[in-house]
Amino acid sequence: MPLRGVALALLGCAALGQRAPLSLLQWNPHWQCVVWNSRNCTEEAGKALVATLEGEDVDFANLIEYADPAGILPENWTNIRNAGLCGRDSLDLIYNSARWTPVIGMWPSRGCMQVIPADRPYLIMEFVGEQDLGHVVVVAAHFPHPRSYWDRTMDELFELRKGLRDFLNGTSTRRVIIIADTNEFSHTSNYDIMEYLKVPEGPIVGTALRATCCYDNDFAGWTTFDRIIANFGAVMETTVLFDPVPDWGKEAKNGTKGAFHKGVHAWFYLDGGAAPVPMKRVHVWILSAVILLVALVGAGILGREALRRGRPTAYAARGDDVSES
Repeated sequence: MPLRGVALALLGCAALGQRAPLSLLQWNPHWQCVVWNSRNCTEEAGKALVATLEGEDVDFANLIEYADPAGILPENWTNIRNAGLCGRDSLDLIYNSARWTPVIGMWPSRGCMQVIPADRPYLIMEFVGEQDLGHVVVVAAHFPHPRSYWDRTMDELFELRKGLRDFLNGTSTRRVIIIADTNEFSHTSNYDIMEYLKVPEGPIVGTALRATCCYDNDFAGWTTFDRIIANFGAVMETTVLFDPVPDWGKEAKNGTKGAFHKGVHAWFYLDGGAAPVPMKRVHVWILSAVILLVALVGAGILGREALRRGRPTAYAARGDDVSES
């Protein structure tokens, strides 16, 4: 397509509110960030969370083993917390309340993936989006560790499978997004997880398997723990955050390193497009398209003027017709 056509297409898409992907975040700064806090990790992690929510315009995030973020969340973000139910472990499902609303009449399903002793929380909630975003069930979870590296029975997911089954029995929505510290090794695929959880059938789309755990083991290649997976959509673009680990995340005490995780962000592209482009992105597209149009129009004018004066430009030199507008 000629450059001028590309510019016009970009401008047209922006003006019409071209659809964009969902923005999703999984992060476990780990409990040492709050309890040890020798490097001001609690405050700095909070700043990093806010910057990521706003900078990436996040739709849904799962924040694990951190203090209640309600007091620091920016406008238009709200958290639903599972804390105190599963021992000292906690998580927060954070959602963009400007675009998503918990479904009226549905209550968050809170549970523990480990029963005795109670540990490893999960939270399930259904949301409805503005305009034509539709309904989606979001699962935030902190999986238990497998019994061993070679044990792939995945029985540690049983309580979540049961909780998700019960939740889905109460709704007709079948689109599911899992945002979790899965504690699953690199030989366990996203498909394996969704199959065991008996998520409704659909295309399994997930983040790339990246080593996100942990600071205390130098992020060994098999620690592909932090993942985002869905049973619908087209593709997820994966970005590992806090890589390299910032100084404030390098907690240590008495010679023992903390288990800080790198974050995982995904741009989740949906079949047919389902999420509106945030206005700040539209503004950037419009500005870029206008600049490109001005440059192309200017080049056309200059080319015609050059031909009129008998000094062919590169366009005329290669035989292009620069007399057309």
